[in-house]
Amino acid sequence: MNFEIIVHSLANQFMELYREHIFKDEYDPLLTNGYCLYFASLLKTLFPEGVIYSTSEYHFIFYYQENYYDGNGKIFQIGDYLSLDTFLPIANLREVKDVEEELFYTELFDVDYKKKETVWNVIGPLLVLYGRQLQESFGEEKRTLS
Repeated sequence: MNFEIIVHSLANQFMELYREHIFKDEYDPLLTNGYCLYFASLLKTLFPEGVIYSTSEYHFIFYYQENYYDGNGKIFQIGDYLSLDTFLPIANLREVKDVEEELFYTELFDVDYKKKETVWNVIGPLLVLYGRQLQESFGEEKRTLS
């Protein structure tokens, strides 16, 4: 299964659903504007063996099959550093053990929290269904090639 294709497909679907169901004329770089925890939790739902991490800049990323991902796709790793907006030492990552607790802190400090929660309540279940379809598609393709 090509996990990177699934990540990109989910990110694109997120954008389409956002424009279709929430704000038809608004463009917002959603997955880099406060939805990263929601996106990482979506990946965790679909791939429970993965791990969510928080950076010191309060950006959430997903670790799966020895690679790091966010809504932009695979994050390049150079030695012990990740290439995000700057080079981030992997040692500075903090594992997220409780997504609900992180959302609680987000609610305290993010003025747009209610909007994001509303958006996710509409889009999140649709993305989980879409993600399950992607998993099945890749699973069937993998079986066919063997």
